[in-house]
Amino acid sequence: MNPPDSKVEVRRVEHFNALYNIGKAVDVRNDDGTVASTVTKTRAWVVDGHAAIVVSGFSGLVRLDRVTPISVEEARRRRKAGGLTA
Repeated sequence: MNPPDSKVEVRRVEHFNALYNIGKAVDVRNDDGTVASTVTKTRAWVVDGHAAIVVSGFSGLVRLDRVTPISVEEARRRRKAGGLTA
């Protein structure tokens, strides 16, 4: 596996942070391919060359390339159905 390009990761973080606030509803892709719906707890930043973020329900950092923002409407629907962590 090639090491990350830190310039690309910085741009990814800047783009994410420009579009989304803390508390943004997101899906997180787990190692086993399952998806967890949750919310961001921090802004994204680059750690050890990787774009990362902290999300509710996960210990430690989550790589930003595993995070997909979801719409407000989808978050409301999931929250009502009991499928959103926060």
